[in-house]
Amino acid sequence: MRETRPSTPRPAGSLAPARDDINNLVARVKQKRPLVGGYLEGARMEREGNRITFVFDDAFHADSVADAKDAIAAIASEMMGEKILIDTKVAAADAAPAGRRAEDKPAPLRDDPVLSSFRKHLGGELVKEKR
Repeated sequence: MRETRPSTPRPAGSLAPARDDINNLVARVKQKRPLVGGYLEGARMEREGNRITFVFDDAFHADSVADAKDAIAAIASEMMGEKILIDTKVAAADAAPAGRRAEDKPAPLRDDPVLSSFRKHLGGELVKEKR
């Protein structure tokens, strides 16, 4: 059996978690909740004290992760050796220039991390997206 040691808590002024903490948290969530872990890969993480906020580009992923925030908080708390609170938010969308090309517009299926993983590992291709 491998012995695990809790990491030392970060100072309260730390705004962003260390890159290793981010990678380890996402990897651990993916083991226990693969779909949610896939969504976390596309998020930015901000940390202030014992609160971690996942910032998403769209509301769908933010809502999906918000539904699992208790499970994520339990995993993060175990990893970091302190009680961690989880929040989600949607990033403010920048004003899009007029006349954007179709491939530049957000496409939930094209940008979905789970489908991206399937395409990468199985060699699939998204042919047409129904709206």
